[in-house]
Amino acid sequence: MDRINWKSTNHDGDLSAATTARPVVFGNFVHESACEVRVITVRLRKNGPYVIEGDEVQVIDWNGVEYQATRKPIALCRCGASTTKPFCDGTHSKIGFAAAEEAVRNETS
Repeated sequence: MDRINWKSTNHDGDLSAATTARPVVFGNFVHESACEVRVITVRLRKNGPYVIEGDEVQVIDWNGVEYQATRKPIALCRCGASTTKPFCDGTHSKIGFAAAEEAVRNETS
């Protein structure tokens, strides 16, 4: 894999990664390259799933097996109760899932 140089960005709570490689990255980073840049955005829905937007997103398990996503954007279960894990099936709204409070943002001086 090519060496990847990352820099932090601020996207008002969106977690984004722009990359020429294909890894899915959970973080607020942008890959800088002379090649074409593709953006992957991960949105955390309040009391709902992680919604991943991008043209070339892959969901791969710990054994390297790829899940076939049937919809775009991809919504990943965060409540743990979905019958279609790792994908969201809307069960969070039926069970009254309440996510933890918002993440604390680091202030830089």
